[in-house]
Amino acid sequence: MTTHYSTTAAVKFNGHLGSLLSTLLYSAVSFLVWILLGPLSIDLAKEFSLTTSQIGLLVALPILTGLLLLFPVGLLVDHFGPKRIGLMLQMLVSLALLGLTQSSVTTVNELYAWGILLGLAGTSLVVAIPLISHWYPSRFQGRILGVAALGGIGTLLTAFLVPTLVDLYGWQLVCQLAAMTMAFTMLIFQLLAKEVSPSVAAQSSLSRHFQIFRDSYTLWYCFLYAVTFGCSISLSASIIMYCYEYFQISPSTSSILAALGILGGLLCRPLGGWLADKVGGVATLKMTFSLVSIALLSLVWQPNMVLAILTLLITMFVLGLGNGAIFQLISLRFFRQMGVITGLVGMAGGFSGLLLTTSFGWLREVTGYYQTGFLFYVSLTLLALITLPGLMQQLRFTRPNQREWATV
Repeated sequence: MTTHYSTTAAVKFNGHLGSLLSTLLYSAVSFLVWILLGPLSIDLAKEFSLTTSQIGLLVALPILTGLLLLFPVGLLVDHFGPKRIGLMLQMLVSLALLGLTQSSVTTVNELYAWGILLGLAGTSLVVAIPLISHWYPSRFQGRILGVAALGGIGTLLTAFLVPTLVDLYGWQLVCQLAAMTMAFTMLIFQLLAKEVSPSVAAQSSLSRHFQIFRDSYTLWYCFLYAVTFGCSISLSASIIMYCYEYFQISPSTSSILAALGILGGLLCRPLGGWLADKVGGVATLKMTFSLVSIALLSLVWQPNMVLAILTLLITMFVLGLGNGAIFQLISLRFFRQMGVITGLVGMAGGFSGLLLTTSFGWLREVTGYYQTGFLFYVSLTLLALITLPGLMQQLRFTRPNQREWATV
């Protein structure tokens, strides 16, 4: 078994605070920019005379591009190093933000092109996690990767700050402000982030990265994250219509409840990682899937409004624990392929969120009841729960603080 500690053992033992803080800023700003076109959509539709379908595609393009590029960017990160690739991505995203505001942009196809380039901001996860994971010892992986995931709070900042800024200054200036913020972030990232050891990147050939598909754990972790992250995304999207139709709660209040659930889920990620570091990732996932199954099953019996809302929020918080635990397990097995595995798992979670959101709405239309959607979620979490004993039996890590290289 190859050990993680080398000539940089002293640095890794204490971690690298500059990398942690600068990467967290990098992720938050990237997530903010990734969904920026959503709040800008009304103004863009007016200025460029866009149809409803055109504005829908424009808003969706960065999101879909970001998800599709997670795996190829992960390959580049593992081969060339996360800091180098991260800086390159920031430069391209800044270019996209400035390109949108140019007077030469007059057609919807030009908007689409810049929107696709803007989607590179959605790949920040595969830069942040490998970089931070490298500089911290195995016994801290869960909690430290949970902290790295807090960069997702940038999506909430977009939802709450950008509409007000657009009303005050216009969408062009907002894009320019975002570009300047990205440039500042790039400077901080360049100064504070420490690139992974050259030996790690050099020993990871592109052909080696593709061997990850031969490992059964790749599919296993993708499935588990598709359940935890996919369900949390789907619930955050569905809670608005559920509260509005079922309890006549106003859309604005429902949106606040959804944002609270998202924020709570993000903040629970480090806690889930900490639990995984202490008691093991599999044990934390057992608790997660058990609690989520019970909580969602209780919604089938049509609880009162207060109890239903509390149950939904607690469910989203608990799913955040599971998200943190999964990356703790991933870091133990796939340390040398963190970029690739993060990209694959991230794709699984992102597309699962889109699929589950659509499925929840479809079940509501077909059956006329939201309860069928909750039962569907319960079946997924129970399926994930019953697979965990097999995962535990095959794990070669007998202690949470024992890190082992992938040998695929």
